[in-house]
Amino acid sequence: MVISFKHNDKTYLNYNIESDEFATLAIPDAEKLLIVKNAKTDIVRKDRNDLLAQTDWTQMPDAPLATEKKTEFAEYRQALRDITNNLDNPNEVTWPTPPTL
Repeated sequence: MVISFKHNDKTYLNYNIESDEFATLAIPDAEKLLIVKNAKTDIVRKDRNDLLAQTDWTQMPDAPLATEKKTEFAEYRQALRDITNNLDNPNEVTWPTPPTL
């Protein structure tokens, strides 16, 4: 049995379970760069999601925050969500500053 590892419907690596061997297929340089960029963007997305999760409580109706603070956190959370829109270089992310408590 062979397991194929694909990206954008193109196979780049085959693994033969019976022989325990990998077969690497040729990957064009432009495709390599895209694969790396997508992987780094996934890391940025994970980090962003972690930051959102840390501030979920601020948007609950019974959160012990003034309306002004809730609004600041809502704006911060929106800025976090917007990070991956038009992210050209995942190595150069400008993270928004969280509000102070």
